[in-house]
Amino acid sequence: MSVVQQRGIYCVLACFLFASSLCAEDIRLTVIHSNDVSGQLTRRGDRGGMAARVGLIRKLQTSEPAIVLDAGDALGPNAMSRFDAGATMCAAMSRANYAAMALGNHDLSLGWDVLAERRKEIDFPMLAANLVRKDGGKPPVPGYTLVKAGGVQVGIIGVLDPQVADKINPGHLSGLRVGDPAKVVDSLAVVLRGKKAQCVIVLAHMDETSALNFAREVEGVDLIVAGGFSDLDRGLQVPGLIRLVNGLTLVVTPSNGMSVGRVVLHLSQDSEGNMKVVDVVAEQIPVDRSVARDPETERLVNDLRQRYEQGANQRIGRIVGKTYRDQGRVVAGVMRRYLDGEVGIINRGGLGLVPSNRVLKVGHIDHLIPFDDRLVKMRLTGAQLLSIARRSQDALGEDAQLIFSGLEKNTINGRPIQKNELYRVVAVEFLANGGDGYGEFRKGTDVVFTGMPLRQMVVYALRDTQAVLVPREFVTLRSNGIWHVNWTVKGAFNRNYIDGTTLAYREQKERVSFLSGKTSLTWHTTVNLMVVRDMGKQVLTLEQSLAIGQDGTTFDDLTRSKDQLETDLIYRYRTQSVADPFVLAGYSTALSQIDGQRPKLLRGSLGFQRRFGRTLTVRLGARAQRDLAVDATDLGLVVGLNYRRSLGSGNFRSRVRSFTGFTDRHVVSLENYNSLTFPLIGALSLSVQQNNFLYRVNEIRNTPVDGIANRWDLTLGLVYDLGWKWY
Repeated sequence: MSVVQQRGIYCVLACFLFASSLCAEDIRLTVIHSNDVSGQLTRRGDRGGMAARVGLIRKLQTSEPAIVLDAGDALGPNAMSRFDAGATMCAAMSRANYAAMALGNHDLSLGWDVLAERRKEIDFPMLAANLVRKDGGKPPVPGYTLVKAGGVQVGIIGVLDPQVADKINPGHLSGLRVGDPAKVVDSLAVVLRGKKAQCVIVLAHMDETSALNFAREVEGVDLIVAGGFSDLDRGLQVPGLIRLVNGLTLVVTPSNGMSVGRVVLHLSQDSEGNMKVVDVVAEQIPVDRSVARDPETERLVNDLRQRYEQGANQRIGRIVGKTYRDQGRVVAGVMRRYLDGEVGIINRGGLGLVPSNRVLKVGHIDHLIPFDDRLVKMRLTGAQLLSIARRSQDALGEDAQLIFSGLEKNTINGRPIQKNELYRVVAVEFLANGGDGYGEFRKGTDVVFTGMPLRQMVVYALRDTQAVLVPREFVTLRSNGIWHVNWTVKGAFNRNYIDGTTLAYREQKERVSFLSGKTSLTWHTTVNLMVVRDMGKQVLTLEQSLAIGQDGTTFDDLTRSKDQLETDLIYRYRTQSVADPFVLAGYSTALSQIDGQRPKLLRGSLGFQRRFGRTLTVRLGARAQRDLAVDATDLGLVVGLNYRRSLGSGNFRSRVRSFTGFTDRHVVSLENYNSLTFPLIGALSLSVQQNNFLYRVNEIRNTPVDGIANRWDLTLGLVYDLGWKWY
């Protein structure tokens, strides 16, 4: 052999050895992944089914070393999987040799007690690195894990959407905080590289926008397996691979287990000896009827299906209504009927649809109410309910909107909402804990977590004599009328001013109770009682006021000198027109006599009342009054104004009542009551009241008189106010 030939052989051999050494540094890592399986254990049409998925994954694992990962929402909310709280799904995932899964919002919806049981049954970790305890204690689940596959040390991190609290019952996150996923991953990637991880994979459960922003921010990551996208049911429209400008790759698969994702990462060692991903190839493998099923998984699924269908196939009643709104109003109506509420509220995202006006089975209710939510009773003010209704109307997504029963167009059961009145509300626990951003529910009082499952209540309602539930059936619920009773006691000091004309009138024996007394320093106690029977269209109100006091020039010479008793009975009919008609009958008198005679005034009015916005009410009518003390009858026009306004830390109210007589005496009277109240403790308030009274008449006992009698007073006191309401 010549020297040239020998050199040629040496060159070929050297090139072969160099190529071999280079290939030895190239590594191929396969990742099999899933997301948003949603507890779907059986086929949907010709696709999916956990037995086929496990069969496919196990087959792929026999052909090449692979890591199997899930990006969240594996355990629910599918009804059959929820029946055993995800136990069968976890057994199937263990059978498929999953290495890790991220927690999704539907997984968290099972609650920590259930998740603790599931974690004991599986041999792979549930991850959520950015879910930490507020007190700095040990996190509820680990944030990362290290596994080895195909000779590669792989670090796996799981993260949640920071907005997950809006998607689950916030009570499940009590004492926990969801941190910034990008910051957490950047930190953990360094930790994993320090633990000799050659590749870092993140399992991220969040919406599309959040996932893409997250992927653009993180460093030191080789692959993101995503889940939680809102359009995952669209199948072929879901991109299997997204490669960002920064070189990072994000992969995702359609929901409900219709496909299995497979990613091949090609890693190569750089000049510094670190492994880098140089190429990524991704595909989605359909889980169709050509895929062989895993026998053990099929046995587990069939066993669960048998147990589930035994209860699910029981026939119950019917629900009439084809839309989410109609069926949701039925559900909300059932809630308030069985828990004695005035308003029932459920979130649109917590509902599915069932066939309308067909005999349903128990299993249908699992689709109507896909989440294991329980019911909460509370009291909310009218102002809080109005705020909740406005927030629902302005919600960007349909799932964040609410469906009400009993609350309609600023009325509750046909009665206008009163801002300060407390109403009995029944809501799902998701909302009671502030879910979907409805923080107003957290301000409720007398909160009772009943523990009653909503699904069980609806089944009970439909089993009740094979019921047919229709939305209109609940319209009249609680509309047959309520009683309001309000009792107020006020103790106060008062400064009066009585002018000379008033004294002249009284010398001629004109008796008007609100012009009694004299210019003085006064203390008085006032007791007010108001009883209202509100029947929606018809309202009957009884108002009674008794004031007793003493006056004098100083505190040392106070003597009993004044009292006043007034009673009004008012009937009003609510209409949808410009004004509501009313009829009023009243009586004014005093317990003590004035100059040897007691004032007695009978009055009756007939007219119309109109409310302007939420602050002003105007009453206009014809009035007849009989002054028994002077034996005179006056006919005329009465005008009344009521103005209320909240001032943040207090309330302002002004009431005006005027009468203009058309008979010979030409009586004109004006009463104006202005008050400011500031809450102190419980039912106790500080009250500042300023009143004005004007009175004019052209003759008393057939004797002409001149001038306008007037009185004003300023009162400072304490008010104790109690109210009751019942059906």
